[in-house]
Amino acid sequence: NIAYNLRLLGEMPVLMTVVGSDFEPYRARLLELGCNVEHVYASDKALTASAFIVTDREENQITIFEPGAMFTIDTSQSVKDAGAGTLAWAIISPDRPERMVKLSLECAESGVPYVFDPAQQIPNFQNPDLMKALSGAAVVIANEYESALLSKKLGVTPEELSAMVPTFIETHGSKGCSIKSPEGMFFVRAVQPAQIADPTGCGDAFRAGVLMGLRRGFAIQKSCMVGALIATYSLEQPGTQNHRFTMDEFGARFENNFGETL
Repeated sequence: NIAYNLRLLGEMPVLMTVVGSDFEPYRARLLELGCNVEHVYASDKALTASAFIVTDREENQITIFEPGAMFTIDTSQSVKDAGAGTLAWAIISPDRPERMVKLSLECAESGVPYVFDPAQQIPNFQNPDLMKALSGAAVVIANEYESALLSKKLGVTPEELSAMVPTFIETHGSKGCSIKSPEGMFFVRAVQPAQIADPTGCGDAFRAGVLMGLRRGFAIQKSCMVGALIATYSLEQPGTQNHRFTMDEFGARFENNFGETL
């Protein structure tokens, strides 16, 4: 989902993950979109991880998750193999905790700044491993629930948690997001949708927008504005990869909502 949104924004994402024996049609689609899947490891021992998400009328969600190939033992992937010197940013999103730690350490060693996005995997981390991944991150993104879960798991206050990394972004759904960064404390409001179809995937879209801004050298506040807008595009369509726009359309809507040019 993040890679899909990055392509909509004109970026060139490199995917690094583990998939199953059923991945080929999806691989073809990602290639058609222009995503680099050279470093996607395909396991012949399991099917690709899958999630079923139930959403109620108030946008509360229950997720049923089968990890499948995600838990396949694999040590072949490396940030260095992906051409660390050519990578502007990385995002460590929910995956097998051991792989998340390994890749975060490799990013730090290779000088690739990364966004740490533990999300659903927070309960599955050992605290020392969680601290390793957090300590090297340039940015952490979490929603309100995940932030509270991180604080409780690590035994720290919300203020102490946000001070562990240079930039901490906490998302609040339709209320926008709060940002603690070296540039200051900010709040970015959400973009009013034309319609609400499906909140699933909005968080991934938001992360892609933030990454696009960071890659292009935007201030963190403006990067989150990009995230807020593309999250709304996702919200307006069912599913996680059915929204589309041209950059001219995106730029016009950005300026209309935030009063500045993209």
